[in-house]
Amino acid sequence: MKTALKFSTLALLLSASLLSAAPTVAPKFANAKAAAAWVAAEIKKDPAAASEIAAMAAASSPQFAGEITQAAITASNANDMSTAAIVEAVAKAAPEQMDAIATFAVAVRPEAGDEVNAVRATINPASSPLDFPSAAGGGAGSPPVNPQTGPGSSTTTGGVINQYNPPVVDSTPATRNDRTS
Repeated sequence: MKTALKFSTLALLLSASLLSAAPTVAPKFANAKAAAAWVAAEIKKDPAAASEIAAMAAASSPQFAGEITQAAITASNANDMSTAAIVEAVAKAAPEQMDAIATFAVAVRPEAGDEVNAVRATINPASSPLDFPSAAGGGAGSPPVNPQTGPGSSTTTGGVINQYNPPVVDSTPATRNDRTS
Protein backbone atom coordinates (compact mmCIF):
# COMPACT_ATOMS: atom_id res chain seq x y z
CA MET A 1 0.00 0.00 0.00
CA LYS A 2 2.78 2.44 0.91
CA THR A 3 4.65 1.56 -2.29
CA ALA A 4 1.59 2.27 -4.42
CA LEU A 5 1.09 5.57 -2.63
CA LYS A 6 4.73 6.55 -3.23
CA PHE A 7 4.47 5.74 -6.94
CA SER A 8 1.19 7.60 -7.36
CA THR A 9 2.64 10.64 -5.58
CA LEU A 10 5.75 10.48 -7.77
CA ALA A 11 3.61 10.17 -10.90
CA LEU A 12 1.48 13.13 -9.83
CA LEU A 13 4.52 15.33 -9.17
CA LEU A 14 6.15 14.31 -12.45
CA SER A 15 3.03 15.02 -14.49
CA ALA A 16 2.57 18.40 -12.78
CA SER A 17 6.15 19.38 -13.56
CA LEU A 18 5.78 18.31 -17.19
CA LEU A 19 2.58 20.30 -17.59
CA SER A 20 4.19 23.44 -16.20
CA ALA A 21 7.21 23.23 -18.51
CA ALA A 22 7.40 25.32 -21.66
CA PRO A 23 5.76 23.75 -24.70
CA THR A 24 7.98 21.98 -27.20
CA VAL A 25 5.89 22.88 -30.26
CA ALA A 26 4.01 26.07 -30.99
CA PRO A 27 0.63 25.87 -32.71
CA LYS A 28 0.09 27.16 -36.24
CA PHE A 29 -1.44 30.62 -35.80
CA ALA A 30 -4.37 31.96 -37.81
CA ASN A 31 -3.44 35.62 -37.37
CA ALA A 32 -0.83 37.91 -35.85
CA LYS A 33 -2.97 38.78 -32.84
CA ALA A 34 -3.29 35.12 -31.85
CA ALA A 35 0.45 34.59 -32.29
CA ALA A 36 1.32 37.61 -30.15
CA ALA A 37 -1.16 36.59 -27.44
CA TRP A 38 0.22 33.03 -27.28
CA VAL A 39 3.82 34.25 -27.11
CA ALA A 40 3.01 36.76 -24.37
CA ALA A 41 1.15 34.12 -22.32
CA GLU A 42 3.98 31.58 -22.63
CA ILE A 43 6.63 34.16 -21.71
CA LYS A 44 4.63 35.22 -18.66
CA LYS A 45 4.90 31.58 -17.51
CA ASP A 46 8.66 31.34 -18.16
CA PRO A 47 10.37 34.73 -18.79
CA ALA A 48 13.84 33.15 -18.98
CA ALA A 49 12.83 31.20 -22.10
CA ALA A 50 11.63 34.25 -24.05
CA SER A 51 13.94 33.80 -27.05
CA GLU A 52 13.22 30.05 -27.30
CA ILE A 53 9.45 30.60 -27.11
CA ALA A 54 9.60 33.36 -29.73
CA ALA A 55 11.76 31.23 -32.05
CA MET A 56 9.38 28.30 -31.67
CA ALA A 57 6.38 30.50 -32.55
CA ALA A 58 8.21 32.06 -35.51
CA ALA A 59 9.14 28.62 -36.83
CA SER A 60 5.49 27.54 -36.79
CA SER A 61 4.15 30.79 -38.33
CA PRO A 62 6.98 32.73 -40.02
CA GLN A 63 4.59 35.22 -41.63
CA PHE A 64 3.97 36.69 -38.15
CA ALA A 65 7.63 36.84 -37.09
CA GLY A 66 7.58 40.63 -36.61
CA GLU A 67 4.55 40.57 -34.34
CA ILE A 68 5.97 37.58 -32.45
CA THR A 69 9.22 39.48 -31.88
CA GLN A 70 7.36 42.54 -30.65
CA ALA A 71 5.23 40.48 -28.26
CA ALA A 72 8.28 38.64 -26.90
CA ILE A 73 10.21 41.84 -26.23
CA THR A 74 7.22 43.49 -24.57
CA ALA A 75 6.21 40.48 -22.46
CA SER A 76 9.75 39.84 -21.20
CA ASN A 77 10.60 43.52 -20.54
CA ALA A 78 13.78 42.90 -22.50
CA ASN A 79 16.84 45.11 -22.21
CA ASP A 80 19.07 45.79 -25.23
CA MET A 81 20.98 42.50 -24.98
CA SER A 82 17.83 40.44 -24.43
CA THR A 83 16.24 42.21 -27.39
CA ALA A 84 19.22 41.22 -29.53
CA ALA A 85 18.93 37.60 -28.31
CA ILE A 86 15.22 37.50 -29.16
CA VAL A 87 15.84 39.05 -32.59
CA GLU A 88 18.61 36.55 -33.29
CA ALA A 89 16.51 33.54 -32.26
CA VAL A 90 13.48 34.64 -34.28
CA ALA A 91 15.61 35.59 -37.30
CA LYS A 92 17.21 32.14 -37.32
CA ALA A 93 13.73 30.58 -37.22
CA ALA A 94 12.36 32.86 -39.99
CA PRO A 95 15.33 34.34 -41.91
CA GLU A 96 13.19 35.60 -44.80
CA GLN A 97 11.44 37.96 -42.36
CA MET A 98 14.65 39.58 -41.03
CA ASP A 99 13.75 43.15 -42.00
CA ALA A 100 10.26 42.89 -40.46
CA ILE A 101 11.72 41.33 -37.31
CA ALA A 102 14.26 44.15 -36.96
CA THR A 103 11.68 46.85 -37.62
CA PHE A 104 9.22 45.47 -35.05
CA ALA A 105 12.00 45.03 -32.47
CA VAL A 106 13.16 48.62 -32.81
CA ALA A 107 9.57 49.87 -32.71
CA VAL A 108 9.35 48.44 -29.18
CA ARG A 109 12.95 49.16 -28.05
CA PRO A 110 14.36 52.09 -30.06
CA GLU A 111 17.48 52.08 -27.88
CA ALA A 112 18.40 48.63 -29.21
CA GLY A 113 18.84 49.80 -32.81
CA ASP A 114 22.62 49.24 -32.80
CA GLU A 115 22.28 45.74 -31.31
CA VAL A 116 19.57 44.79 -33.81
CA ASN A 117 21.74 45.95 -36.72
CA ALA A 118 24.65 43.92 -35.30
CA VAL A 119 22.44 40.82 -35.23
CA ARG A 120 21.35 41.50 -38.82
CA ALA A 121 24.99 41.76 -39.90
CA THR A 122 25.82 38.51 -38.10
CA ILE A 123 22.99 36.55 -39.70
CA ASN A 124 23.25 38.09 -43.17
CA PRO A 125 26.61 39.82 -43.75
CA ALA A 126 25.46 41.07 -47.17
CA SER A 127 22.61 43.10 -45.66
CA SER A 128 23.05 46.82 -45.24
CA PRO A 129 22.19 48.26 -41.82
CA LEU A 130 18.73 49.70 -41.41
CA ASP A 131 18.48 53.33 -40.32
CA PHE A 132 17.48 53.02 -36.66
CA PRO A 133 18.05 55.62 -33.98
CA SER A 134 21.04 54.62 -31.90
CA ALA A 135 21.44 54.85 -28.15
CA ALA A 136 23.75 57.83 -28.71
CA GLY A 137 20.89 59.60 -30.52
CA GLY A 138 20.15 60.45 -34.10
CA GLY A 139 19.48 57.99 -36.91
CA ALA A 140 21.38 59.16 -39.97
CA GLY A 141 22.62 62.39 -38.42
CA SER A 142 19.49 64.34 -39.32
CA PRO A 143 16.67 65.48 -37.05
CA PRO A 144 13.44 63.49 -37.13
CA VAL A 145 10.89 64.74 -39.63
CA ASN A 146 7.15 64.61 -39.10
CA PRO A 147 5.62 62.87 -42.14
CA GLN A 148 2.31 64.67 -41.69
CA THR A 149 2.85 68.24 -42.79
CA GLY A 150 -0.62 69.59 -43.37
CA PRO A 151 -3.00 72.02 -41.70
CA GLY A 152 -3.45 71.23 -38.05
CA SER A 153 -0.22 69.24 -37.77
CA SER A 154 3.32 70.12 -36.79
CA THR A 155 5.85 71.13 -39.40
CA THR A 156 9.59 70.69 -39.17
CA THR A 157 11.85 73.62 -40.01
CA GLY A 158 15.58 73.18 -39.47
CA GLY A 159 15.12 70.62 -36.70
CA VAL A 160 12.71 72.84 -34.73
CA ILE A 161 9.07 71.86 -34.58
CA ASN A 162 6.72 74.80 -35.08
CA GLN A 163 3.03 74.41 -34.40
CA TYR A 164 0.79 75.35 -37.33
CA ASN A 165 -1.42 78.30 -36.40
CA PRO A 166 -4.63 78.67 -38.41
CA PRO A 167 -5.77 82.16 -39.47
CA VAL A 168 -7.84 84.16 -37.00
CA VAL A 169 -11.53 84.36 -37.87
CA ASP A 170 -13.61 87.35 -36.76
CA SER A 171 -16.91 85.99 -35.52
CA THR A 172 -18.88 89.27 -35.69
CA PRO A 173 -21.85 89.10 -38.03
CA ALA A 174 -21.46 90.50 -41.52
CA THR A 175 -24.98 91.92 -41.62
CA ARG A 176 -26.32 94.91 -39.78
CA ASN A 177 -29.34 93.23 -38.23
CA ASP A 178 -28.58 94.58 -34.80
CA ARG A 179 -29.93 98.08 -35.52
CA THR A 180 -33.30 99.13 -34.29
CA SER A 181 -35.40 100.82 -36.90
